[in-house]
Amino acid sequence: HVSLIAYSPSHCPSAPFSQDIIVLQSPIANFSFSEVCLGDPTPFTDLSIAPNGSSIVDRMWSFDGIDSSQLTNPSFLFTTAGVHNVILTVTTNSGCTNSDTVQVAVHAHPVAAFTYLNACTDYPTIFTSNSTSDTASYIATYEWNFGDPGSMDNTSLIPDPTHIYDSASVGTHTVWLIVTTNYGCRDSIVQILDVNFSVIPNFTYSPTCLGDVMSFTNFSQNANLDSTWIWNFGDQQTTSIENPAHYYVYAGTYTVTLTAMSEDRCISSASKDVVVSGIPVADFSTTPACIHTPYQLTDNSTVSNGSIAHWTWTIDTLVTDTLQNPSYTFDTTGTYSINLVVHTDIGCVDSVRKNVTVHALPVPNFTYTPQYGNPPLDVSFSNLTDITQSTYNWSFGDNTSGSTLTAPHHVYQDTGRFVIMLIATSDFGCVDSISKGIYVIRPILDAAVTNVTASLVNNQLSIQANIANLGTVDIDSVIMQAQLQDGTVIQEIYHQLLPNGSNGIQSYNFVARFNIPPSSNVAFYCVSVIKPNGKDDDVQSNNEKCSSLTNEFSIMEPFPNPFVDQLQMNVVLPYDDYLTVEIFNNLGQKINTLFDGTGTTGLNLIHSDFSSLADAVYTLRFSFRDQTIIRKVIKSTNKKD
Repeated sequence: HVSLIAYSPSHCPSAPFSQDIIVLQSPIANFSFSEVCLGDPTPFTDLSIAPNGSSIVDRMWSFDGIDSSQLTNPSFLFTTAGVHNVILTVTTNSGCTNSDTVQVAVHAHPVAAFTYLNACTDYPTIFTSNSTSDTASYIATYEWNFGDPGSMDNTSLIPDPTHIYDSASVGTHTVWLIVTTNYGCRDSIVQILDVNFSVIPNFTYSPTCLGDVMSFTNFSQNANLDSTWIWNFGDQQTTSIENPAHYYVYAGTYTVTLTAMSEDRCISSASKDVVVSGIPVADFSTTPACIHTPYQLTDNSTVSNGSIAHWTWTIDTLVTDTLQNPSYTFDTTGTYSINLVVHTDIGCVDSVRKNVTVHALPVPNFTYTPQYGNPPLDVSFSNLTDITQSTYNWSFGDNTSGSTLTAPHHVYQDTGRFVIMLIATSDFGCVDSISKGIYVIRPILDAAVTNVTASLVNNQLSIQANIANLGTVDIDSVIMQAQLQDGTVIQEIYHQLLPNGSNGIQSYNFVARFNIPPSSNVAFYCVSVIKPNGKDDDVQSNNEKCSSLTNEFSIMEPFPNPFVDQLQMNVVLPYDDYLTVEIFNNLGQKINTLFDGTGTTGLNLIHSDFSSLADAVYTLRFSFRDQTIIRKVIKSTNKKD
């Protein structure tokens, strides 16, 4: 029996051949490590694997071929940063070996460094990191401590921060900077910082109008006798005077800078925009004015910079106003002197005086013919306006386009009452208008009595009446009739124009008087208008009005009596109050109530139809307050076969 025993890889001893051949496996060499910064030992962990049935009995670590170790998991301190060769060789109990070679990096520490600028109170101290690292890494974080524990901003994490030391922080401060690379390698630096007082510059100035000198007042804080100043006035002029005055050649806005240097040579500055206001130019427009018409005063004043803030208007030294664009109504024509004074927001002033001429309004008027009629009605207009230099606008009240002719014609195509308006405009723009009405309708003649009053002096009764034209035709004459309860009549002819419409109401006093002795039982009187324009009135229901002479009511005799079917009953009341009218048969039985309600002062007309009643004698009972009046009436149809 011949066996061949072979070991692989090499370095295994030779053995005699036999009948069986056995091949042995080598171990797998492997290890891990952690990257460290220079100065820290690098830890290694053996991860080698032995073949089945064998075990690792020997380990040999080689560090850069110079140092070695036989520990299972050694730590090694490299003395230089960079990449180092580490070899692990392992051997099993069968004498087989294997090795693993790895390049291990050791990282250099960064070098912390910084500079600072302007270590002065109340102004930013600028810190600049000058820290460095090797090319294989970079600085990942910055940790600043400004040695100012009283400040809420005592730390910072940015590379180049600023920090403000307040006035209480004058003196030395320990400033720390810690820098850390992306591999966690750190370095730090400490510097002692001397913080000195700095001036806090500030100033005021007097807003100035062009041509005046602008004064500057320096009220900087922390200043002392050794502080120095530099003023830059924004127009390429400078001075070192502490509280200077300066003359600007042009109006405008200038940036003024005050720079201060303290005795510790801390430099600080402050800037403000100052305004040199231009002189305003007062002006306003002077269009022609019209009497009794609001006149708009329009400000046209200007200023090159700044703004106009106040206006003072004076009209003939009597009327003042402070609006920018006021209105004023002139009560008389003539020439008025108007003065305007303007002030800018910083008090620069200018004024202007102008004259304004106030013109009269036109007095529009017109007539037209015919004054009424059926459509189509062709109407001619005569313009009676007193100013011939006017332009005219006519509106005919029927939704047509109107006219601008001096004396137009217009045809009305439909019935109705239309309002004609004439607007006259003078050459100076003064406007006035007049309106009149026209009836395009069937002519209606209607004179009416609207109110009556009377006065009794020395048994003489004087009567007055208000009469109106409620029709569509002008009335120029009417018969005025006054009648007492006992039938006494006065008639007088009234010759005067009664225009139609609301303007047609006029008052008439009867010339003649009634003689009423004390023993007279006359209780009421009536006034009638008869025959307007010598013709029958088209609407006779409003031709008469009655009034009581006592506090009792009166009954005019019912008519006609006897009657056939229709009966008219007239009641004269001294005032408004409750009235009832009833009818009874000859047995005293009530047949009907003819009126039950509030009667009005004066004449009340009660008309009834008794066509359903039989021929007989009937009793009418009139009741007003606690008074009752009885009247007998007879119905007689006088029917014939």
